[in-house]
Amino acid sequence: MPLSLDARLYNAAVPVHHSPGEAPITHPAETAELALVVINFDSGDHLRSCLSHLLPAAGGVKVQVIVVDNASTDGSADGAEEALPGTEVLQNRINQGYGRACNLGFKSTSAPFVCFLNPDIVPEPDSLAAMLQGIVDRPEVGVLGPRLMNPDGSTYPSCRVVPKMGVAIGHAVFGLFSDNNRFSRAYKLIDVDHAAAREVDWVSGAAMVVRREAFDQIGGFDEGFFMYVEDLDLCSRLRGAGWKSFYDPSSQMLHHVAGSSRRYPYKMIRHHHFSLIRFTARRLKGPKKVFVPVVAAGLLGRMLIAWAELFFRKGRRANSSTT
Repeated sequence: MPLSLDARLYNAAVPVHHSPGEAPITHPAETAELALVVINFDSGDHLRSCLSHLLPAAGGVKVQVIVVDNASTDGSADGAEEALPGTEVLQNRINQGYGRACNLGFKSTSAPFVCFLNPDIVPEPDSLAAMLQGIVDRPEVGVLGPRLMNPDGSTYPSCRVVPKMGVAIGHAVFGLFSDNNRFSRAYKLIDVDHAAAREVDWVSGAAMVVRREAFDQIGGFDEGFFMYVEDLDLCSRLRGAGWKSFYDPSSQMLHHVAGSSRRYPYKMIRHHHFSLIRFTARRLKGPKKVFVPVVAAGLLGRMLIAWAELFFRKGRRANSSTT
């Protein structure tokens, strides 16, 4: 299927075409009920695993599948079409960041609903169909997220609150050393019933479905966020435009929490903290703007502590492996 003019011109993404005579088992943009956009960067075997589970997860829903590869160096996107024939691969020549890649994938489909997925997600059978039904049944919802499970069977905190200043500071300080503190637990909704559907402040971008009308209304992801916090920002702007964010555990997926975050931990820590500074600067308005430099200084200090903690933790592991 040829790309739209906007998609072809958008940051020089290069479509990888299907083999001649290949019969796709996914659907073109014109007939798809749900578009699935998987953002890939050096994800190893996770991408193939994710793709191979998409059709059972769709449960008969007509889906278009797009992989946006952010200039991976491990060849992980090369087997995408083999894992799921009919997959369309867009190759970025440089790493564009998560939000920008999502916007590119969104521009190359016309489906009324678009699901963004990390490649380390393994959706359960019928989970995508459940996500689609969940947002269709709730016309006031602009974005919906599923229940995400860690490999050990515990629940990943995929729905959260936009914290008040006190909770944010407490999480920033004590969350460096342990998530089991009252501030982090409040921020991540650890103590709520994750078996119950509910409206929430925001849902994780690791797996979310958006309504095209709502996404278009706010202009999609803010591409100023290279990685992290773009999901919080998206849900916040949707709420400001009158749309709701919703958590629906009738859809369940496995989340490996792997890939680039583990391959490039120092870089990911930097992206996380700079994204938090950007979000704070946008959120604080009027007289509260005077607090932006203070918050920025605090987050930069936290970043240095996180780097140091990671450095010494790696050193301890190296020492223990040689004894």
